[in-house]
Parts: sequence; structure tokens; C-alpha cells
Amino acid sequence: MASRIPARDALAAFCPKGEAWHPTITAETELATASRWYPQADGIRVECPYRGEGFDPAFFTLIPNGWAFEECNGCIDGASETAIIPAMTLCYVTRHDPYMLLCEPCYQRHVVQDATLGYRAFLRNIFKKS
Repeated sequence: MASRIPARDALAAFCPKGEAWHPTITAETELATASRWYPQADGIRVECPYRGEGFDPAFFTLIPNGWAFEECNGCIDGASETAIIPAMTLCYVTRHDPYMLLCEPCYQRHVVQDATLGYRAFLRNIFKKS
């Protein structure tokens, strides 16, 4: 199904190199629907979508519209190089679980071009490449 996913606010936290993650940060990243990890010279920055809950500003920074892209599941799972889908860009979301987000090229390649395969065959093709 065609969709445009808006940018959302994000929470960001940082863990200096050589230190353990604080339990507050670990708990938030485990509750999050997704997270992105950014290695840096002096540690690791993690971001996750903000769900509107309260947060501890001693550990987290709120980034307005900071969750501004998604990643194509077809590209990540080996169809091609990882594709970034910027917020509000036309993309495609599967109607059934497991839910998959596809960029336009993957949608054309796996759904339109291979329409005779059907959804289950599409999932087999994607997951066998992992």
C-alpha cells in the first residue's frame, strides 16, 4: 500500500567510549520500536523515535523531527545497497505481518515485476538473502 511517512521527533542519548550504558538509556532503547546507533570517536550516540512519554533530560535530548527517514527492508535484506527513504517520500508498506517498508525501486522489482510470485514468495526471496 502506498504511503508517505512523516518525520517524527526523536530522543538521542550518548555513551562515552569504555563506559556501560546507563539502565535508563537501555530501558528506553528496548521499549522503542526502532533505534539507530551512530559510532563516534569518543563513544556511541543512539537515537530512537519519541513516543510522547516523559524522559530524563539528564540522559536524553529531544530532537524535533529528528526521525526523518526510514530504511527500505528490501535493500537492507540484500536486494541492493541500503536505501534511505526520506520523510514524506512515496514508499510502500506491506498489508500483512511481517510488515515491510519498500522504496520505489524495490516495490517495482519485488511487487510489480514479480506480481505472479505473490506475497509469501516475496518474503521467502527477501529473507533467504539475509
